[in-house]
Amino acid sequence: GVLYVASSGSPTVQMFHFPKKGGGTNEGNTNEKYVERLGTYKSKTDFKGFAVADKIFADVKKVEVNKAWHLGKDRMIPISFTLPRKRVEFFQDDIFLPTASNQPIMTAEEWFKGEKDCEVTYVSLQPKGMVPLSQAPEEKLTERQIKYVQKKKAMVAPKAKGCLGHESAKEVRQHFQDLADLMDTAANPWDAGGDQEDSDWSD
Repeated sequence: GVLYVASSGSPTVQMFHFPKKGGGTNEGNTNEKYVERLGTYKSKTDFKGFAVADKIFADVKKVEVNKAWHLGKDRMIPISFTLPRKRVEFFQDDIFLPTASNQPIMTAEEWFKGEKDCEVTYVSLQPKGMVPLSQAPEEKLTERQIKYVQKKKAMVAPKAKGCLGHESAKEVRQHFQDLADLMDTAANPWDAGGDQEDSDWSD
């Protein structure tokens, strides 16, 4: 769930996420009480009061996760909390789960009698005729996305090897440099620098 924290005299609303056990954006999180900060909404004026509307009043077609009201000095200001999504033509069923109905679960008379045999009724937020995102056809990649995928594959793909088993020009140069270091130039009479006998030049 998401917690909205606002205080009188402050222009901000702090938002926190309480994920399920093992959830959250941090991998390996197993703390059931883990909390992550989502962000901050900042108004131009201070809050005198703050109220969140019922979930069923959110505009799911605009991916509005919550609608709230900011009580200012002399007016009420509507606030819309939305999420950026690409395929907004589909119902975002991974975000908008069934929510509690705004219908009463018991009458006032039942409540005063101490009745406890009641169940919360949940309703779907999916608009009529709107296809869930989970059932949407696979999205086609844009040219930019295709180039990005190709670049990522090229980075992890094994490099072509030369006849000596080297994968780069740097490795080839190092190979021949190592061979040169191992050669004993003194064993080569042409590079030894010593005087040669005349008989060495005769046929």
